[in-house]
Amino acid sequence: MSELIVVTFDSPEQAQAAREAIKRIQRDGMIIVEDAAVVSKDADGKLHMKNEGERSVGIGAGVGSMVGLLFSFALPGLGLAIGAAGGALIAKLLDRGVEKQFVKDTAEQLQPGESAIFLVVNQYSPAAIREVFEPYSGQISQTTLDPDLAEQLRKSLK
Repeated sequence: MSELIVVTFDSPEQAQAAREAIKRIQRDGMIIVEDAAVVSKDADGKLHMKNEGERSVGIGAGVGSMVGLLFSFALPGLGLAIGAAGGALIAKLLDRGVEKQFVKDTAEQLQPGESAIFLVVNQYSPAAIREVFEPYSGQISQTTLDPDLAEQLRKSLK
């Protein structure tokens, strides 16, 4: 089951450093990140969002390419269009990422100079999540984690 974790930080550098640490434990197989976004608000109050690319888009593009290739033999003129439509449909069906409006609404609540990291994780090590956030002084804004794990994570962020 996928879990949502939103942690806010006092600076964009902290959110980006936390995201890089998560990428490291992801490479080590300790967590599967389905979607991630880092959002910051500069001193002028302007929002900067960096979505880390959703898995569903990549899967949809791959499936769409195959569908398009298959149809291009039977219907050469329509193969590309059918492939693109098929890929978009697959991506939409698989989309389990962070809702864009939720990210925007939460980001608007940030104060100038603050940042947040949004994660949708699956198959994670609770110890790895605690350890990855421990060096940073962030605050959990939203989570669907088990309440005990969420409390442990809150403590590790102080």
